[in-house]
Amino acid sequence: MSRTRVRVLISILTIVLIYLTLQYSSNDPNTDASKVSVELYVMSQCPDAEECERVFHSVMSEVNDIAVIRNDYIGVLDPNAKYGVACKHGDQECLGNIHELCFEANYLPTKQTKFIDWLSCLNRDLLQKGDLEYSRSCALKVNVDYTPIEQCVRTQGRQLLIESIRKTNAKGVTKSCTIHLNGKQRCIKDGDWYDCPGGHEVQDFVRDIRNAYAGMKERTRMNTRLFNIN
Repeated sequence: MSRTRVRVLISILTIVLIYLTLQYSSNDPNTDASKVSVELYVMSQCPDAEECERVFHSVMSEVNDIAVIRNDYIGVLDPNAKYGVACKHGDQECLGNIHELCFEANYLPTKQTKFIDWLSCLNRDLLQKGDLEYSRSCALKVNVDYTPIEQCVRTQGRQLLIESIRKTNAKGVTKSCTIHLNGKQRCIKDGDWYDCPGGHEVQDFVRDIRNAYAGMKERTRMNTRLFNIN
């Protein structure tokens, strides 16, 4: 085989490897592909979501520098519903989902620690989620300007919720809380914890996130070597 053909094959292989690495790293265009993607599929007033978020408050305190977190939401698309979605716990839950999506839209990933702290504050009273003053008071406690979130809620929030539900549906997720790491299902908390082959304690998730990050770094290193060879 000629040197030219070898170089062409190496170039093609390099492109394929880079593509696969990016696909594996994240299926979300808004996620930093150099970090592990943590996705929680939830309903904002769901007790299982509250427990899931409480666990990941501790998880992210250990892996904040190598992982990015976001929530997406579970509901039924309904063009006749007030927010375009029928939420299990009613319209106020839909509005709570919108508040959280608007926080994400304005402040993630740069302020994800604030996001997690804000969720922890909101989760002290699930039934108040969706109340504007309650949401604002929690933002004040974590030192976040609520103005852009409120503007988002009143303008693009409904569409953000619809898009989030579409994403959840495309993933085939129906249970709150379902946890994905790098686009792959890792665990479910729905009454009990199940489908959690690596365990469901804080350190189990921390370990898997660190392992995933190490794998991503190794693939990046291999791709760099291939470029240098080429």
